[in-house]
Amino acid sequence: MCLLLRVLKYSFFYFLFFLAVTFSGHVIAQSLPASVNLTDQQGLPQSFIPSIVQDQRGFIWMATRDGLCRYDGSHFKVFHPQTGLRPSLSNPVILSIQKASNGKLWIFSENFDIDSFDPVTEEFVNFSKLPFFKNSSVNTK
Repeated sequence: MCLLLRVLKYSFFYFLFFLAVTFSGHVIAQSLPASVNLTDQQGLPQSFIPSIVQDQRGFIWMATRDGLCRYDGSHFKVFHPQTGLRPSLSNPVILSIQKASNGKLWIFSENFDIDSFDPVTEEFVNFSKLPFFKNSSVNTK
C-alpha cells in the first residue's frame, strides 16, 4: 500500500510539472508581438541598419546610411543634415547609436562626427563641431 501511495504522489507531481511547463510556454508565446518586416515601402530610408536602440518612450531609433530614423510602430521620421541656424545631424552616414541614462542619444558617424540628440525636444548638439573637440588630440580629422 505504501508503494502505491508513493507512486501516486510522484505521478501527481510529474503531472503538475507537465501542466505548468505546457501552459506557461503557451502563455509566454501568446504575449510576444508578431514580427514585422520593415522596408522602404513603409518609409524606411535605407535598408542597411548597423545600430538600433529603443528610447524611454518606446520609439525605435535606427542608424542608417541616410540619416537617423525614428519608428513609432507605424510611421518613420527621418532626420538628415540640414543647413541653417539650428544644429542638425552632422553626417547622414551613421555607424552607431547609444542611449544615455538621461534619455539622450549619442550618434557616431563615419567621419568621426559625434552628435547628441534629445528625442523629446528633437534638438541636436554637434560635439564634433565644438572648439574643444576640434582642438583635441583624439580628433582624427
